Amino acid sequence: MSTPQKTVRRKDPSAEPTTGTAAEVGLPSAAQSEPAQAAQPDPPDQPAQAERQPFSTEGLVELAEMDSADFEAAMEQATAVNADFEVGQEATGQIVRLDGENAFIDLGGKSEARIAIDELREEEAVLGASVTARILHVRESGVQLSRQVRGGGMEALEAAMAAGIPVEGRIESRNSGGYVVKLAGARGFCPVSQIDRFPGRDLDRFVEQTYEFLVTEVREREVVLTRRALQEAAAAEAQELFWATAKRGDVLEGVVTSVRDYGAFVDLGGVEGLIHRSEISWGGDDKPEDVLKRWDPVRVKVLEVESKRKRVALSMRLPETSPWQNVSQEFEVGSDYEGKVVRLEDYGAFVELAPGLAGLARIGNLSWDRINHPSQVVELGQTVQVRVLEIDNKRHRLDLGMRQLTPDPLQVLADKYPVGEEVEGVVQRVERMGVELLVDDSIKGWIPGREVDLPPGVLLQQSIRRGKRMKARVVELDRQRRQLKLSQTADADSAEHEARKEMKKQAKQSKSLGTFGDLLGGLKLDD
Repeated sequence: MSTPQKTVRRKDPSAEPTTGTAAEVGLPSAAQSEPAQAAQPDPPDQPAQAERQPFSTEGLVELAEMDSADFEAAMEQATAVNADFEVGQEATGQIVRLDGENAFIDLGGKSEARIAIDELREEEAVLGASVTARILHVRESGVQLSRQVRGGGMEALEAAMAAGIPVEGRIESRNSGGYVVKLAGARGFCPVSQIDRFPGRDLDRFVEQTYEFLVTEVREREVVLTRRALQEAAAAEAQELFWATAKRGDVLEGVVTSVRDYGAFVDLGGVEGLIHRSEISWGGDDKPEDVLKRWDPVRVKVLEVESKRKRVALSMRLPETSPWQNVSQEFEVGSDYEGKVVRLEDYGAFVELAPGLAGLARIGNLSWDRINHPSQVVELGQTVQVRVLEIDNKRHRLDLGMRQLTPDPLQVLADKYPVGEEVEGVVQRVERMGVELLVDDSIKGWIPGREVDLPPGVLLQQSIRRGKRMKARVVELDRQRRQLKLSQTADADSAEHEARKEMKKQAKQSKSLGTFGDLLGGLKLDD
């Protein structure tokens, strides 16, 4: 904004007291040097005159004894009492007296200033207290200090503009260009661009609020104001303090100035920091634009401060907003909940149960079947039911499971197909080591090669084809492979089983088929 032209009203010089009178330096006035006149009664038609003080020659004697150099020095001192002070200058001094409305401050030498007591804090309005304020007026009557102009009309506003002292005003209304502000004895106008460093989207929130402003222009009855300039000045002063005192772990208030794909920039009052997208929410996967908007007020924690590079890393993941605060009250071990799959890893799937609260369902807890990757069971973004297996508050970990929602097929298998039960299945695979059957459309069984009922010397691949139906007896539940172990030859309680084993043994040792026929003699085999 260009520097506005200041319009200053000048007073009538004749109204100002004469500078550097003899009385101000302790010298007798010209009237005191005249011979005393005999007292005469006042004429009847004239009002009574105040009684004159007796004539004293003490001042005249001191004046007569001064040489010209001393006299000139005294006169220069008298006229230069206030010459070192300029309007707008900051002055500091101690309070030497109070009169109920004003505090009088010693500025050094013979200079004394005054400031309205209502501008001081309670602890400042005492004798000996140090006060710092700006010079509002420099007059023969003394120096007037102020921290904020609350009254005095246009003349006071002009003085405040010259001194750079804030004025207090209340915003009455808003129009397309800015705000109408009620001041003491005048009305002002504050453009929209000057109402705040970060005006935000709700521009009506400033209406009916009282703020401090700087006067930038005075024309007749028009007063132009800015509030933003005060905020920028305060922000500039705060920068140095921030870099000197800010540390990791500090919690600060800020305003979002811009939102990017990788995060959001936040103004902390003159210093800008970055919230990486992973630190915007506890979930860590939210898009910055879905959570934050420009001018949003935020509360952040300082993660890292690099004073030399002027960089600040921030986080919105504050302890008091952590979803882990009440996780033990909201979730119970052994209970089932609905969640969304938010991430897939080789070792399992992360399922979000609440905003920012995700648990891990390890690959072994996703399915009763053996799988190589979670994507064989779930998809990213899929809504699933999970059971809470463990809550670790210290490490902020949730252990989840999905297979626990359904009965263990092994137990179903054990109940449905006990050892010794005969089952029938369809051949799925034939290998040198055995045959795989599919039982009841979902249950698999395995017959080792030595347990397949075949004549000696006949290979499995030659006699058994895929799709063939076969019967076998359950001999074991293979928990590791999660399948039934079957046999066509197992029958521990019958002589047939032993005989078959013996026959195979003898057949390997004999080259004569007659010996094999002899062994069969005397045995009655079932058809």
